[in-house]
Amino acid sequence: INWTGDRLVHVCQATATRWPVPVVVVHVVLLIVCTIGALRIEADADFPKRFPPSHPHRKSVEFFGEKLMGANSVEVFVNLPPGELATADTLAALTRLERQIEEVDNVETIISLPGILRTTAELVRLPLQDGVPATDQQCEGLLTMASQSGKAMDGLLLPDQSLTRMLVRVSPTRVFQMLDIATAIEMKGRTLPEGMSLEVTGMYPIVGRAATAIIDNQVKGFFLCFVSVMTVVALGLRSVKLSLLAIPPNLLPLLLLAGVMGFFANQVDTDALGIAVVSFGLAVDDTIHFLHRYDIERAREPNAVQAVHNTYQYTGQAIVRTTLILGIGLMPFAFSGYLSIQMLGTYLVLVLGCAVLGDLLLLPAIVLLLTRGKRGTPQETSSPVGLSSVA
Repeated sequence: INWTGDRLVHVCQATATRWPVPVVVVHVVLLIVCTIGALRIEADADFPKRFPPSHPHRKSVEFFGEKLMGANSVEVFVNLPPGELATADTLAALTRLERQIEEVDNVETIISLPGILRTTAELVRLPLQDGVPATDQQCEGLLTMASQSGKAMDGLLLPDQSLTRMLVRVSPTRVFQMLDIATAIEMKGRTLPEGMSLEVTGMYPIVGRAATAIIDNQVKGFFLCFVSVMTVVALGLRSVKLSLLAIPPNLLPLLLLAGVMGFFANQVDTDALGIAVVSFGLAVDDTIHFLHRYDIERAREPNAVQAVHNTYQYTGQAIVRTTLILGIGLMPFAFSGYLSIQMLGTYLVLVLGCAVLGDLLLLPAIVLLLTRGKRGTPQETSSPVGLSSVA
């Protein structure tokens, strides 16, 4: 392990110090490509798919989706004018709303008061006009019969008839897709007559609204973390310039992961956004070590290349070993049966590994290009960094 780490540091040192411009150009191109991929990301939360295919919860949801028209639903509540439920106009408005909801994509079935009344009318062979009784008396009679037929009306109508409920079964399991369905239903509710109003709720729409707020807060939290860390780095190194140099090596791993997911994954789980905050906080640690040591070496050594060479000797192996220890410690999470935990052992480890290359390749190259002073060739060593100690 020590020998491999030494070779990695030595190769990175030779590449960054001999060809700093090509190194920076390659990374800039990579950043641009990854940014394009990151912009393609569509974040959503699919709770059943966070479990492996063999998990009972996921298998149950898939069974209901294939055989029983889905296990998920959206709750639609319609406020009614007092004392006007048993009228042809009110039932006609509810029937029109029901048909409009059926036109929304991914809606499978609707359990509603108009549906119960239509079934009752078929049983008593009462003719309907466009799914609605012709007179208010017929409406009242159907409502009375339906109310007396066991528990058919339970959960669909309040006793004072001021609120009725529609249970809309849908096929999707993704939270934001369910929220889009709820929003589309709310748009249909705008056509209700005066005195009637609609409210769409249910577990998935509520979770969708909460997830939207969580994502917004995660983005704000990342920028707050970013600004705070860069401020602390600037204060610790007493240099705004060095703190700005720390930005590209730490953004590269995040954009690389986001770019790969954007190009190769149709959907990205919302919990992956939390990886950005955690990984940035962990990855910037090695950057601080490198810049802090470089600041010390630059004060001693007027030659920038030699200062970078000395910095590699002091921090190269430490950066590799700390990242290796973090990666090994996080890898057991990769065997979790829940996606959000599994990402700590996969995505986070991948980001930390890429961060090492950013700190050992991109950061020194940027330092050499932007640091003023004499540049020269570092003193030759008889062996790669640290190999003598291993021998």
